[in-house]
Amino acid sequence: MAVIGITSARSGDWKRGVAANVAARLAADGACSVAVVDCDSAGRDIGDRLGVETHACVEWPPLTVVPACAMVDLRAARTSIERVAATHDLVVVDLPLGAGAPGPALDAELLAPIDRLVVATDLSSSALRATARWVELVGIAQRAGGIPDQVEIVIAVVGESVGTTSERLVLAAMLGAAVVAGVPQYWGRTPPNFGFGPTLGFPELDDALRAVGCVQRGGYAANPDHACSASGHKRSIAHRAVASVK
Repeated sequence: MAVIGITSARSGDWKRGVAANVAARLAADGACSVAVVDCDSAGRDIGDRLGVETHACVEWPPLTVVPACAMVDLRAARTSIERVAATHDLVVVDLPLGAGAPGPALDAELLAPIDRLVVATDLSSSALRATARWVELVGIAQRAGGIPDQVEIVIAVVGESVGTTSERLVLAAMLGAAVVAGVPQYWGRTPPNFGFGPTLGFPELDDALRAVGCVQRGGYAANPDHACSASGHKRSIAHRAVASVK
């Protein structure tokens, strides 16, 4: 069993789409039983994306969906995550913005069941600054005991390919956490919007989503070598983005 939490340091970085699409892709792979839990009471977006209003099982991809309407507070959200995790191999959780901050009460209650905490970001200078600060705050909370030691903190860059080792190392050095994937943004309310999840048929998106869902411990481990390929133009994007922040 493994639990993956998806958050972002600020609004507009496609965390909800990442959560829904990671869950859908891994469920479609059929390697394990998958559930997605919406703990973002402000957004309440996962149920809309999957056409579910109450706790339900989607026929395709074979996925259990727990929408935000089932949550009333942080303790109830944690209980729901743990209950679903007891009956599924992999649980993907759409967390509130900035999960892990601002304080130990939120950290300990909502993040206790989480194995991998993924922060979604784009490569704009404002997003990178916000993400670097978020990672710093989460690190402080983790060292103070507010976040359990087992939580692995990683970055997923959305909207661009950062498939090469050098790109990931450059961004990781700046952000203070490993960059596991560059996720093409092929969904959403603004172009490009080609549909949803595993029905899209884009290999680079599928591989990136699997990389986000790769948890080294627990019940599921995707191939960690799955990553987007990048052209020479895209290889320079991460370096230019970091330079723009300095």
